[in-house]
Amino acid sequence: MDAAGDQDLKLQRKSADLLSDLEASLSRCLWEPGVELNARWLIERRQVERLLEPFQEWPQLLDPSLGTLLPPIVNAFIENLGAGHRSRTKRKRTGLAMGIVSCRYATCKLLYMFCKIRGQRVVSRFLNHEPRYFEPMLLAFRRWDAQLAAAEDTSDPIDQSLTWEERYVILLWLSQLLLAPFDIASISSAEMSWDEESLGMDLDDPQGLVWSAKYLTSLALKYIGSASKERESAQYILIRLSTRPDLQKAGLTDSLMRWAISSLSSDVQGDQRLSIYHHVGVLGYLSKVLQSFGHELASKYVSVVYHMAQAIASGQTAIHVGITSSALGRKALIKLFRTVACVSLAASSQPSPMTSLSTSSEVLEEVIEYLLLALADRETPVRYAASKAIGVVTVRLDQLWARDVVQAILESLAEDTIRTSAFADQKSHEDQSRSSDQALDQLDFTAVNAVRWHGLILTLARLLLYRSPPPEQLPEILEFLILALQFEQRTSTRSSIGANVRDAACFGIWALSRKYSTVELLSLDISKLRTARWYNDTISVQQILAIELVVAACLDPIGNIRRGASAALQELIGRHPDTILAGISIVQVVDYHAVALRSRAIVEVAVGASNLGALYWVALVNGLLGWRGLRSSDTGSRRAAAIGVGILSNVSNDGPSQAEALIDTVSVIMANLQARQVEEKHGMLLSMSAILDAVSSPSSATPCMEHINASTEDTVSTYVHARILRAALGALDKVTDRDFTSSVFHPELIAEAACQLVCAVSRFLDPVLKDGTLQPLPIYTEVVPATIAASTRILTGAFRRSDKEVIGASSKAAEALFHLLDEESRTKFVNTWALQVEHDSDKKGKTSTNRIAYLHALGAVFHWTTNGRNTDLLEDSSELEAPKRLIDALLSNTSPGVAIEVRIAALQSLANGVIAYNVTRPTWSGNEYLSTIFSILGNSITHSLYMCLDDYTIDSRGDIGSLVRLQAINAISLVLKTDVARNVLLKDNRKQSVLSRVVRLSAEKMDKVRVQAVACLHEAFVHFHPSLLDTLYAPDNAYKDASADEI
Repeated sequence: MDAAGDQDLKLQRKSADLLSDLEASLSRCLWEPGVELNARWLIERRQVERLLEPFQEWPQLLDPSLGTLLPPIVNAFIENLGAGHRSRTKRKRTGLAMGIVSCRYATCKLLYMFCKIRGQRVVSRFLNHEPRYFEPMLLAFRRWDAQLAAAEDTSDPIDQSLTWEERYVILLWLSQLLLAPFDIASISSAEMSWDEESLGMDLDDPQGLVWSAKYLTSLALKYIGSASKERESAQYILIRLSTRPDLQKAGLTDSLMRWAISSLSSDVQGDQRLSIYHHVGVLGYLSKVLQSFGHELASKYVSVVYHMAQAIASGQTAIHVGITSSALGRKALIKLFRTVACVSLAASSQPSPMTSLSTSSEVLEEVIEYLLLALADRETPVRYAASKAIGVVTVRLDQLWARDVVQAILESLAEDTIRTSAFADQKSHEDQSRSSDQALDQLDFTAVNAVRWHGLILTLARLLLYRSPPPEQLPEILEFLILALQFEQRTSTRSSIGANVRDAACFGIWALSRKYSTVELLSLDISKLRTARWYNDTISVQQILAIELVVAACLDPIGNIRRGASAALQELIGRHPDTILAGISIVQVVDYHAVALRSRAIVEVAVGASNLGALYWVALVNGLLGWRGLRSSDTGSRRAAAIGVGILSNVSNDGPSQAEALIDTVSVIMANLQARQVEEKHGMLLSMSAILDAVSSPSSATPCMEHINASTEDTVSTYVHARILRAALGALDKVTDRDFTSSVFHPELIAEAACQLVCAVSRFLDPVLKDGTLQPLPIYTEVVPATIAASTRILTGAFRRSDKEVIGASSKAAEALFHLLDEESRTKFVNTWALQVEHDSDKKGKTSTNRIAYLHALGAVFHWTTNGRNTDLLEDSSELEAPKRLIDALLSNTSPGVAIEVRIAALQSLANGVIAYNVTRPTWSGNEYLSTIFSILGNSITHSLYMCLDDYTIDSRGDIGSLVRLQAINAISLVLKTDVARNVLLKDNRKQSVLSRVVRLSAEKMDKVRVQAVACLHEAFVHFHPSLLDTLYAPDNAYKDASADEI
């Protein structure tokens, strides 16, 4: 649910230190340029990678330091160009061992790291572009290539193949050097020659080419089909060669274009079989080279390229089908279609003798149709490419064509959507909120294609960024953007999909805020927006967008979307000032970094935003009641949302009536839930308990509890208090026995939430209870008995579960139930539960789910059996019946032969519920009563502890008896900390018997047991021999804390 932390903020704060360390590490990597580097490079390279890796999320932070970091690397590579033979001879003469790397490899590896982080376009600006290095670099690459081929069988690391990082960087550098503004023959030696007979790859060999052009062409053709990054460098080299005027005159451009088009119709060239990567590389080359050509040259090839692309898209041959079956192939084909459309538009706008195909609108129609279909592609990179292509093409169209493209996208969004009449989840709040009896139209997303919606919304965002849609189309666009911001689908496994749709919606709202003026947005008629019907007529479009973005930033389950919504909100308020309620304040509250953690966004940010206006409060409450909150598929998110609902119910100034409205809304939602909607039911029950706790808390802003405390009868607050209570009881009545037994309906969720609601109802009834009896308020004469009956039924079902969360919640619910009972009823419950435990204890060696739950419940309610008792007791007094029966039930489940899990539960209840209860209550009035009980049952308690300290049970899981020993040591520690238990249970020879066993366990082989036993001995010295602490070793506080955490 939550992110690991706000890494971006940490990176921004530490970037200066990281860059300083990075500069120092780079200097050590290149400590002796021009010769081989020893194994120290391996260590420093890992340091450089570790320092660079955090910048992948925020690469712009590197920009100020690139001018300092990159030149030393570039200079080291240049110095190494002419030193290859000398350094090689030196290495052979010195006979250095394995682990040596070349300066060439080191510099290329470092440059590739920066290209990966910051991008090759930025890094290439820092490469040395002097033409005098063109031929030396080309000769060095040729020499390395020849040497490596000759030394293929050697085991020397220097003589191994060039890595793909080296080839990528060197080829990229050569493509930059080809930008020299004069003939390539002027920077090539005339005496050099090309030994090969042809360029290869069935490429026509133009006459009159210098050796460097031939060699570069052969290199590019060789690596154009590479599966790694060299393919991009090879594309850039072919583009540079194709666009050079001197090589165009020599016929190289025509030869390359003919080769590229023909190679897409065959998977074999010569004796070499072409892979999909070759076809992807060729498509990328054609797309980029057409963009680089001038108008006349592009017009020459656009027709044949278009026909070829159309043949591939239609799958005319098996090779074409193979290209379109690959996501890389489809993405490259989309980029080629985009280029063809842009070239056609440019050609039609300039008077020149063009073919009818290039100037006709058929090309644009077919290209746009193909791109629209590609928006539903199953691969995300393909959809991104298609949306960008539509945006690039549409921005070049005239207004009429652009309107048609936008309308086609809007019509596609409307397909397969169903308008349903949905209940508005929240009652009206002043004049600016939703009405509880209002039935509104809402889109049902169950039938739509989430992948297609992502592509369409992303395209709308691109069009808005290019300002292609006219203002009159904005209302319908806004409608779909707001709906996309709420998009969510559930799969058959109840998992949520649609996050990419919401992310694209944030991008669209950001683009809209950036490209359209305040006047244009204010002039929009919001009556055309169905979503605006939630609000009154005076609200602006900017305010509607701000409300939706606040809800998304606070409640969305995906961290990137919360941040995206926060960024869009900041852009909206910054670009359109004075149009949004509490604009500056809302930006400060809904901060980009504050919403990183979802729990913080729900509990803190949402509350801060709701305090800024009723509009935000209503929207956030409705959001929490929906799929982003209480109906979320994530259990942790529902728990956090319930806490948020409880806090927000206490924020409003409407007093208890607002809490009553929220309770009523939740009740209506629960009444409409189907049996299979267990997660939603779990969220609603949790929200009810949170609302009751918020209203009954001492810091509650509502005056309801004050009137109840004053025993004021027939007041409005008393009536509201009773209504809230009846609504909560109604929710408990909807929890049936099937909710606890059917594994299909996740009984652990319902049991946990129902027990929490029982606890909340009990705390809610505190003001009407006095000394355990009901105050004279007739309105509660039926409510309290009904609460007891419902709580009893809920506990009976919850005790069937052994889940950790359910056991903890049921124990608290049992304690809450005893708060409502009189002494006689408490005794009856203790006897019933003890009888259940004793009945199950006959099943030796078997784990009983009921037994574990009942044991924890007995420990939780022990203090209620002693509350208000007479301290002048006799051993045979009837007042001892309940506590004695309770302790006997616990002790009976600590004996050997009982399942380990049950023994652990019994020891935990005995320690935390019985022995240590008054540790946190030093002024508890039952201390004398407890002392009497311990004096009666002391032998039984200590005997049980003896047996547990000596438990060494072993089964297939190992020494599972160590778990029992740990719990027994914990119980002894609590006895030592409790004055009453220590003075009674550890008197006479009991102390020696217990502590001798603890001493033995302090030398235990198992770490956890040994550490816990040492801490227990330290506690014993504190109370019995404090003078010895100065001479004996005792763990310090930090060590004890660490041990406790470990245990």
